[in-house]
Amino acid sequence: MRKIMILGGYGAVGKHIATELAKIYPNQIIVAGRNGEKASSLASALNNTVIPLAFDLDTLSENDARLNDVAILIMCIEARNAPTAKQCAQRGIHYLDTSASYDYLKEIERLHNSAEKGCATFLLSAGIVPGLSNLLVKHCVNTCGNRGVAEIYVLLGLGEAHGEAAIHWSIEQMNAEYVDSLGNRTKSFANAKQTAFPGDRFARNAYQFNFSDQHVLPHTLSISSATTRLCFESRFITALFYFMSASGIGKVLKLPFARNAMTYCLQKFRFGTDRFSVKVVYRQQATDGATFSCSITGHEEARITGITTALLAHQMMKTDYPHGVFHIEQLFEPMKIINDLNQHGIQFEQTNMRFGND
Repeated sequence: MRKIMILGGYGAVGKHIATELAKIYPNQIIVAGRNGEKASSLASALNNTVIPLAFDLDTLSENDARLNDVAILIMCIEARNAPTAKQCAQRGIHYLDTSASYDYLKEIERLHNSAEKGCATFLLSAGIVPGLSNLLVKHCVNTCGNRGVAEIYVLLGLGEAHGEAAIHWSIEQMNAEYVDSLGNRTKSFANAKQTAFPGDRFARNAYQFNFSDQHVLPHTLSISSATTRLCFESRFITALFYFMSASGIGKVLKLPFARNAMTYCLQKFRFGTDRFSVKVVYRQQATDGATFSCSITGHEEARITGITTALLAHQMMKTDYPHGVFHIEQLFEPMKIINDLNQHGIQFEQTNMRFGND
């Protein structure tokens, strides 16, 4: 049996992927990353049911022998370039990516023809946001029809340990300027809207944020537009990030020492709990303004991201999917994945459809 390699397999998300897949495929999971000691430490913690491997992507060579026996490569790091993915496409290695960076995912999307020719299936948007957020929008489309407008709201708790790379990416995106799905220039932590998540007594402000799902969904699901907004469980931290962005102070975080200091604080100190939630409000323009909403809520975002990715990898191991590059909503039905996550504490809610004259 060919193996599953997890690049970044000992990180905040990768270790959960490895833990879940090792239960199904013992001794067939390669935990790879730059730090061989961390890979070996995780292998020991998992009773040596995974294979540790020191693998620095900067040392990747053409037809790299370390990929010879790999069936699926799971990318859990922000690689920022696509040579590893290109090699997977050419060699028929299936590829699964958890990245939330649209610029990077656009690079991978360009490999569609190469992956199709090489008989490889590439699955992008394989986490929570993007990932489960995409599936919630698809559930809305399945219920109401396409050509609607999707408003995606993301609540993140800061009461759990987040990986350094994930925090760095979030800080970088705080000052990001980008073009939204309607073609308008905007920036992260602008254009607030209020919403209440499951468990909230009061509505809270959420701000536009440059997650990749909003750029992808109008094309994959033929909807009119999608906008993703972010807030933190700590209303104080949400307000602080907004103030830093609006005042321009946040630009200081482009400096390495400032970014590292902020990363240290967010790793060292806990703010609130580990709750997270993703909510979609979908308005169907073609049916008298029908509105439908649904949400998922859970705890420990990194753990659920890892479990979700492991579920997808398991499906890819046992099922033949079309070759080429796809996002999660193009290959998977929402409720199948969401129902599989119920046993891990994910709660799903939806509202009845409301019409404009209700």
